[in-house]
Amino acid sequence: MEFEKLKFKPKFWKEELKHFRQWYIAQEFFDNWYWISVIYGYWAYGNTEKPYEIAVLSWNKNEWNLCYDTKITSSVIWYLTKEEVEEYIKEIKEL
Repeated sequence: MEFEKLKFKPKFWKEELKHFRQWYIAQEFFDNWYWISVIYGYWAYGNTEKPYEIAVLSWNKNEWNLCYDTKITSSVIWYLTKEEVEEYIKEIKEL
C-alpha cells in the first residue's frame, strides 16, 4: 500500500507551541517529476474522520512548484481519508 510508505515528520511553527500547534508532513517524489505533499494536524484542513490534505507539485525550470493544472486537481485537496490519499498517489504516479 502506497500510503503506508509515507514517512510523516513533525513540524511546528514555534518551539514553544510545538505540543499545541504541531502538524505532520510527508512527501513522496515520483519518476514522472511530480510529487505529493500530505499533511495532517493543526494546519491541515481536515477532521477526525478525514484528517489529510494533499497538494500536487511538479518540477518547473529548476524549482518545485504547486501544480494546479493536472487532471487531478486545480487546488489543494482537503478532508481526505488514508484510502483517498492512496488513490491520489496512484493517479499522480500515472500522470
